[in-house]
Amino acid sequence: MAQTWGTYRVVCQVKPATVFEKPGGELVLRFPSPDRGYENVVIKEIMESIAENSVPTGLEFRAEVQASSIDEAMLRGAGLVDGVASFITLVSGAGVSVVQPKLCYDITAGRAEREFRQFFDGVEFLNPSKRVLSHENLIDKIDRFYTIKEPAVSERITRAIRWYRWAAGSVDAYDRFVAYWIGLEALNKVLQDRLSVKDDKTFTCPKCGNSWVTTPTVSGIREFVGRFFDNEAHLYKRMHTLRINVMHGKEPLGSLANEIAELAPKAGHVLLAAILYLLSIDPPWDFPSYVLSNALPLRVMVKARLVCDQIEDAFIDHKDPHFEAEHTLVEFTSDRLAGGKATMKVTTRLTAVIGSKAKFNVYGRGIQGEGKGELSINEVTA
Repeated sequence: MAQTWGTYRVVCQVKPATVFEKPGGELVLRFPSPDRGYENVVIKEIMESIAENSVPTGLEFRAEVQASSIDEAMLRGAGLVDGVASFITLVSGAGVSVVQPKLCYDITAGRAEREFRQFFDGVEFLNPSKRVLSHENLIDKIDRFYTIKEPAVSERITRAIRWYRWAAGSVDAYDRFVAYWIGLEALNKVLQDRLSVKDDKTFTCPKCGNSWVTTPTVSGIREFVGRFFDNEAHLYKRMHTLRINVMHGKEPLGSLANEIAELAPKAGHVLLAAILYLLSIDPPWDFPSYVLSNALPLRVMVKARLVCDQIEDAFIDHKDPHFEAEHTLVEFTSDRLAGGKATMKVTTRLTAVIGSKAKFNVYGRGIQGEGKGELSINEVTA
């Protein structure tokens, strides 16, 4: 039985971005897919009025994709748009943030009920600092670093720490894994020396029998993982294979999503362990349960069904069907003690912006953000 696809519109925004060479209008891009025909991305400038001036402050991306469900459509549309954003950086030289969907809805002809999703960013009225900093722990790590006598070793550790910090600051799992691995490669030579291992012998002359390695290898990383991560017999092999697939493009990025989700945090643990080991801190090492970037905002998601005979009926004043939200902070309490939580009580008023011949049936709300288990909705009233 042939797969049938629905058509979905995925709307994303990024601020700030780049300025159009020709003001106004829109840029339409068409992308062929092997099994779903052409999928489109329309790019428009976001304009805001500042001191009586109309200023471009970002870009809006409207992707139309073929998908079997709204969840697949959001992944497919966001991936397509984020790829375009990467090319925008390539051409303009302006760094563009990772793009996330704000709206997604079904526009397939002939459907009376259509799935709808909307995301609201920046709901926080205050973004408090996270995690507890131990003064003694910090001073101990710095003291240990400054007792290292070999400048070449301390320089490599500095590089590794910066890569660890860069990974922790990223909101993208692929970027995190790559940064963790580069940090490990910065330490490879030092790990080889400390663990008494050499580069792998990769070539032997058939005449004289001499063996040599044409390029340095990562035997130090492999030995460290094998020696100190006893319960992860295949961890190094999996990480190294993933490193090749990601950095050398051997596999489509989408097919690596599950491996990235599992192995990026483990690569972070290995890098942190290697840094601590080279600071003369013996195992067992204490790893954070997860890394917080302090950059990914809280997102509120609304699930609804869009009821209309034709998708055009859902538009009003050429605007996508959507909800406008007003958030009010009712109460805020914060516990500074270790493990304490910040608690916000917020009321949100949603106003539907939709054509008179259409309606929303809201059936779900949720929160997304870093720190699973720490974010929750306690009560919802219609």
